Amino acid sequence: MDYLGTLQQVNKGAQGYAGYFVNSVLDQHFKMDMTLDQGIAACKDCIKELRTRFMINQHGYVGKIVTREGIKVINFD
Repeated sequence: MDYLGTLQQVNKGAQGYAGYFVNSVLDQHFKMDMTLDQGIAACKDCIKELRTRFMINQHGYVGKIVTREGIKVINFD
């Protein structure tokens, strides 16, 4: 569900203006049977793409991994 309340079932996705850059990276890297390490590597590639092409210089990316054991926070600095 996005910030406007639109609901769509997807396997991967990115919202907002940055989605124009990130979705192309996800198209290349996403697989249904990805491991956690492959997913983290894909996130790092998405952040690298944003730092290269996005017009706003953002820092301090944080990722949250939700599993049945709980939530793990990863800083992508």
